[in-house]
Order: sequence, then C-alpha cells, then structure tokens
Amino acid sequence: MQWRIGMFMVFTSLIILVSFFASLQQDSLYLNLFCSGIILLILGGAAMWRGRSPAPPQSERFRLLRKRAEKTDNQEEGQE
Repeated sequence: MQWRIGMFMVFTSLIILVSFFASLQQDSLYLNLFCSGIILLILGGAAMWRGRSPAPPQSERFRLLRKRAEKTDNQEEGQE
C-alpha cells in the first residue's frame, strides 16, 4: 500500500515541478510550486522505499543439479 501512495506522490510532484518550470518560461516565479514539488518527491520516494516488496525466495528449480555440482566441486578440492 505504501508503494502505491509513494507512486501517487511522485507523479503528483512531477506534475507540480513541470508546472513550476512552465511558470519560469512565463517569467513569473512560483517558488511554492517548486518547494511543494520537491517535498512531495522526497516523501513519495521515502514511501516507495519503505513499501518495496521483499526479495523473492531462491528458486528450487535446479536443486538436484546444484547439489551434484557442489559434490563434484568438494570432491575435486579434496583430491588436490
């Protein structure tokens, strides 16, 4: 849920920052747009960082082949 809220904040902040840069082209400076855009960008990034999903578990797909490879590696080290 935090990921979605963070994405909303980031997209909103990008729209606000685009509005700020558009106001620069009009020779009218709205610093409140810049400040609110930066604050929302930081808060959204923090919410996305905290809400990220944990790493997926390691695949058990080739476990038999991995075990055989480990055994042959251990046997080769013992012979040397």
